[in-house]
Amino acid sequence: GGGLTSGTTYTTGPITGDCTVEVTFVPITTQITGSLDGGVATASINGSDSCGFASGEFVPVASIGAPLPSGMAALVGGFGFTTSYCGADATLTVTLTYPQALPADAQVFKYGPHVAGDAPSWFPVAGAALSGDRTSFTYRQRGW
Repeated sequence: GGGLTSGTTYTTGPITGDCTVEVTFVPITTQITGSLDGGVATASINGSDSCGFASGEFVPVASIGAPLPSGMAALVGGFGFTTSYCGADATLTVTLTYPQALPADAQVFKYGPHVAGDAPSWFPVAGAALSGDRTSFTYRQRGW
C-alpha cells in the first residue's frame, strides 16, 4: 500500500519485507464498433497516446438494465465503457456515431453515481454535443 501512480509509472511505498508484485496489462483501443438498434455504431476516444478504451460495449435498448426515468425514452441504446489510466486529471473526448441521425432535441444521459459515493442514477452529460448521427463529450479522468 501507499504507492503512487504517475502516467505509466507506479512507485511503491516503503517496502518493509518480502512482497510480490503483479502486473496486468490491458489492451488499449481507440475505436470500438458494435451493433445498436438500427445498425452499426462506433465509439472513438482521444486523449494522450497511452489513453484508450480498456473495455466497451454497445447495449441495445431492450438490454438497458437500469429503468429510465419517467418521460424518458432510449432512442438507440447505450454504450458502456471503461478507459485505461491516462494520468491524474487527464481530459478525454468520446465520440459516438449512431446508425441513424438523432432528433435535434435528443439528450445524452449517463447512468452511475453523479458524485463519488452517491447512489447510481440517470443524469445528463454536461457539454455533450449532438450533430446528425454523432455525439461527443469531454470528461476529465480523475486520478486513482
